[in-house]
Amino acid sequence: MGSLRRDDGGLQRFLTSVAEAWTRGVEVDWQRVYPHGQRVQLPTYAFQRGRYWLENRRREATGETDSRYRVAWAPVADRKATPRAWMVIVPEEPTKAVTSYLGALADAGLDVTTVTLDRVAPDGNLAQGVLSLLPLGNGTGLENAAQLAATVRVLASMGNRAPLWVVTRGATGPGVPEAPEQAMVWGLGRSIGLETPDTWGGLIDIPADPDPEVWRLLAGALGGVEDQIAVRTSGVFGRRLIRATDTGRGWRPRGTVLITGGTGAVGVHVARWLAERGAERLVLVSRRGGDAGELADSVGVPVEVVACDVTDRAAVAALLEGRDLTAVVHAAGVLDDGLAGTLTPDRFAAVAGVKVDAVRHLHELTRESGLDAFVVFSSLAGVIGSPGQGNYAAANAAVDALAEAYRGQGFPVTSIAWGLWGESGAADGHSGRQLTARGIPPLDPARLLASLDWAVGQGDAAVAVARIDWDRFRLFHGSTSLYDELLEARPGPETGRSAAQSLAELPPAERDRALLDLVRGEAAVVLGHPDAALIDPGTAFRELGFDSLTAVQLRNRLAAVTGLDLPSALVFDYPNVTALAGRLRALLAPDETADDDLLALLDRLDTALARPADAGEPELVSTRLEALLARWRARTPGPAAEIDEDELTSVSDDEIFRIIDQNFGL
Repeated sequence: MGSLRRDDGGLQRFLTSVAEAWTRGVEVDWQRVYPHGQRVQLPTYAFQRGRYWLENRRREATGETDSRYRVAWAPVADRKATPRAWMVIVPEEPTKAVTSYLGALADAGLDVTTVTLDRVAPDGNLAQGVLSLLPLGNGTGLENAAQLAATVRVLASMGNRAPLWVVTRGATGPGVPEAPEQAMVWGLGRSIGLETPDTWGGLIDIPADPDPEVWRLLAGALGGVEDQIAVRTSGVFGRRLIRATDTGRGWRPRGTVLITGGTGAVGVHVARWLAERGAERLVLVSRRGGDAGELADSVGVPVEVVACDVTDRAAVAALLEGRDLTAVVHAAGVLDDGLAGTLTPDRFAAVAGVKVDAVRHLHELTRESGLDAFVVFSSLAGVIGSPGQGNYAAANAAVDALAEAYRGQGFPVTSIAWGLWGESGAADGHSGRQLTARGIPPLDPARLLASLDWAVGQGDAAVAVARIDWDRFRLFHGSTSLYDELLEARPGPETGRSAAQSLAELPPAERDRALLDLVRGEAAVVLGHPDAALIDPGTAFRELGFDSLTAVQLRNRLAAVTGLDLPSALVFDYPNVTALAGRLRALLAPDETADDDLLALLDRLDTALARPADAGEPELVSTRLEALLARWRARTPGPAAEIDEDELTSVSDDEIFRIIDQNFGL
């Protein structure tokens, strides 16, 4: 057997040849090859998440430049429209853009049914795709984001399983955004895609004044592998996250610098850094104000702490009156987390006010001041989405777009989308633990501040700075085309066998054990535990630490591994890991499991409905129950009292499970 190659005749080549022979059935005495080795037991299930292999010592983001990213737009091939049935949601007062797009869809041969949001009906389930043109109306960015959240609620209430696509105009794409606040829809949409990936299609942006070529290209952009697309006269472009490699000139602060959110943990880090770099006076702004004494002593320059509501333009004007500023750092922000379907207009407004409104006020009131720098602290949530933080992602996507628009007008505005700051309250809180579990661990403040220096000095209006654990990140964020340019984000080679196939081939007893291991392992990943052994299969999910967001994440992961269409309320339909594993077994091997009696399922539903309801649940649950009851009555004519009890068993289990899909706080 040949074991050598030209210019490759060492021991490594020989051992590689031996390994190749062994994989083809040749017996190898491994004890001779590795005399000091010891056999260990490895799992036989491809989906078992324990780590047994030697770690790849690939360079993690230890250098400063390894944590720096920016967004680019790559040309992608345009496609011909594939004929299919679409339910298109249009504004109550259609604009010229809406009418033109509907005409393009018809010309492309698509079967289109148009509805307004208040007219979406269960028969829309016959559609193979849902397309929202609501952002092409006359609404503001905030109104359009709130409408998208409402669309998610409506589609969930009718049990929709078709992918949802959304079209915006001038929100993002190659060049300067023409309607930057419409980027709120993109931030929210990316978050929806992480919360409910099986019913999310994607986002498409068109110019503010599209021509016929744009409409032609747009008709073919739906339903492809790209899920974040900009269509321009020059072609179709896919959104990409890439490394930011330019070095920049650095930033030398001087004079008086104003910092909003200046008394928080991040603001204090920034204040000290600015003083060390040359700032001669600091004005720290917070909603409540405070005493600057201790901080002033520690930074070594005069510090003034001022109370101001930065969402109030008049208050901001009074704050700036008479101040000779050289730079502004806007680091203020608030959270009001919730899954997209629970977000109301007020919840969008509360978060957007501190981000979008404040940036607009500060810019408009300082644009004649000749600032050296206007720095906006944004969030990685706005760049890649964040499940359970759709309104926060929306607001940050908008400020990134505003920075691009202002920079395009010649102003020195830079938006930095930060990951997780170490040594901050956020890093230690619930949201920080969630980010770490999803592969975005905290980054040392010293490295973040070095990146602040770089970001202001380089040429892009919007950049991102974050530490990313790509192995864990991929488990939650998938392998969408957004990450195609990043080698670390690419998944490993396919095994050619799905977990569902592996499970189906196991004997029943082994399958039960494998499913229990699967659920425990995925639960550990979602909760950020290093070992599945920390998940007690008999403990209630809520006691393990599951909330509405982590429940959806576990459901998404189990659906991806098993290939099953699982309801969003899956985790809270079953008391613990053991019960959930049993349900998966019934779905994967229905012939081996007796069908559940429908009346028993109704008893379970009755128990579930008896628990206290969260805000907004009663109306949504009532709508779902009424829709199901209407379908049941339509198939069983006559008084309910005359229905044969045996006839009830003809209803599928899925109809019962869908009653609480997308509900109970999910």
